[in-house]
Amino acid sequence: MSRFEKYIQCLEIRIEHRFYAGTPPVALELDTETAIFFRRTGRVFRSLGNGRWIVLRREEEHEEFAPTFKVTPTDPLFYYVTERADDAEVEIVMRQGTWGILKCLSDEVVLRFHSPEKYLEFVLIPRHTNSSAMVEMREVRGRVEFTPPERVELLGMQGARRVLSKEKVPLTEKYEHRFLLIEIMDSGERVLSSCIPPPRPDESSIATPQGTITTYFYY
Repeated sequence: MSRFEKYIQCLEIRIEHRFYAGTPPVALELDTETAIFFRRTGRVFRSLGNGRWIVLRREEEHEEFAPTFKVTPTDPLFYYVTERADDAEVEIVMRQGTWGILKCLSDEVVLRFHSPEKYLEFVLIPRHTNSSAMVEMREVRGRVEFTPPERVELLGMQGARRVLSKEKVPLTEKYEHRFLLIEIMDSGERVLSSCIPPPRPDESSIATPQGTITTYFYY
């Protein structure tokens, strides 16, 4: 870019993702045809951070061209937490580490990724195998309800119980939910744990792998 030439912005791309609390872990790269065109015309492609990119052209250059970019995730979890994209013309591909091809047909493109909804499963495993304590899972504000615990047979995990959210929950990097494990006694209740981590998006349930993610918790 020459300091004697005036450049103006001709394209802005923004990428948003419902799962990630911060900048979506996605890289944009010019495809071969677009890279050749940019070199010939002197167009400049820049990342502004926070999921924003721009293209600059020389003020006197007005050649019509629809640039195409490779969309490449930089976080392995992306494949588990991404359902679809809206508001842009995207051809989804899966080759050589590239997730999608983005063809920009306007001067402002917003690529919005959605995250799926999943049932949350907690497999509760007592540290003392002879424990007969009655337990119950709760969300501290009651925003997620769970099924009653049911026994499951898992190799090397005696006395394990399984609970499942009654409804699907949108996946997010930082949940507002806080999950409690409660022991039910004749004399009342007590909290066994108030910091149970939510299931990871890439941990599918053994019992119901489709649509359910799981975590194993020892108490």
